[in-house]
Amino acid sequence: MVEKEEEEEKEEKWREDEYRTCDRCGRSISARKIVGKCIDPDCKKVICEICLRGYCGICDGVLCKDHAYPDEETDKIYCYDHIPKKRGCFIATAAYGTPFEPKIDVLRDVRDDVLKEHILGRGFIKLYYAISPPIANIISKHEWMRSIVREMILEPLVRILSKDRYK
Repeated sequence: MVEKEEEEEKEEKWREDEYRTCDRCGRSISARKIVGKCIDPDCKKVICEICLRGYCGICDGVLCKDHAYPDEETDKIYCYDHIPKKRGCFIATAAYGTPFEPKIDVLRDVRDDVLKEHILGRGFIKLYYAISPPIANIISKHEWMRSIVREMILEPLVRILSKDRYK
């Protein structure tokens, strides 16, 4: 009886050593095909090479397909913490006609200093990055839309967020 239990434990240990389950896709795969844990702080899933999107271009961290941020211009992939600063503020950039408008820096500062620090803020940023580029594209093509977005949304928002920084 004891021998049988020991044998079962050895076999189970062998299976654990030999096979793992990918947390993202649920496949039972060879331990050699496990790439590592996704470095996204909200994920940390153990992922297989099938679910691997790539490695961050800055820190070489493992990224699952759900938490990789590709940069189409450079063909590099970034983790959330290393998304290039030029990304984001698509709608404000479209409304002002330039990414160098100082008022956009207020929005970037709030993103970097406030939103990124909280799980709901990070979720908002991810949603914004997903849906805002086509909206910004439409806004950038129509001066009347740019004016409305600037005067009715961005200017009041920047005033509230910056207090006395811009008048």
